[in-house]
Order: sequence, then structure tokens, then C-alpha cells
Amino acid sequence: MLLRTARPFSAIVALVLLGACGNDNMSHGPVFVWPSASSGDEMTALIKGELYVDATGCVGLITATGKFPVVWPHGTTFDPTARSIALASGRNLQPGVIISGGGGYIGIDGLSRVVGADLSIPASCLPSTREVAVFNPQAGIDIVRSP
Repeated sequence: MLLRTARPFSAIVALVLLGACGNDNMSHGPVFVWPSASSGDEMTALIKGELYVDATGCVGLITATGKFPVVWPHGTTFDPTARSIALASGRNLQPGVIISGGGGYIGIDGLSRVVGADLSIPASCLPSTREVAVFNPQAGIDIVRSP
């Protein structure tokens, strides 16, 4: 009888663990992206900063006002070997590059409403303002200065 009850329990635990490892939160390693290429409204702020990848696994931008995690345009991925961002356009961004593009800054509590998905950004990656730099889903990202 113990084997019969252990297997269903094991299967449930496995499903819960596999679900937690899924890509439903649109995370590509430490990089968070829009779940689709369109969102309706476009934000009009300019996001500009230096790309960083730190030892704790946080990826973001250092701006004039602080360090922010980023929601990248749809199709962006992370290359853990090169520790670089690969945009959907095929352009690779290395730590130290200064970039800019359209978007806005959103508080973590309202982020899922704007992006349409729960991105589960670690609290340890958030600044004290609890804001996230959010590029528009189809934003063109310009390189201002290479490292």
C-alpha cells in the first residue's frame, strides 16, 4: 500500500517542481522578456544605461538614478557562457555597453498588469524604489557606447 500512495504523491511533487521550472514567467535565465511582440500602448520614456551582469545572477542597467532589472523586448535571450544579451534582431550586448531605447519605469507591484505575465523578478535584484526598467515589446535598442 505504501508504494501506491508514494507514487501519486511523487508524481504530484514532480509536476509542481517541473511547473516551477517552466518558462511561463518569460524568463530566459536571468533575463526577463515581454511574452508577446505587441502590448497595445507604448511607453514614451527613454531608458538609457550601462548593461551589467553581476555575480548574484542579476542582469540590468546602471542608469543616472540607480541599478534596475530590465524587461527586454520580445525575443531577447541570455547567453550564459558569454554573459551577454541577444536581442531578437541578432545584436549581442556585452556587459559594459551603454544602450538606450523607448520604454518606462514600472513599480514591481504593477509590472504584471503592464507586461501581462508574472515575471518573478528576484527581490535581491530590485533597487530600493522597487522599479523595473521596461523596454517596449518591439523597442529598437541603440548602442550609445561600446565597452
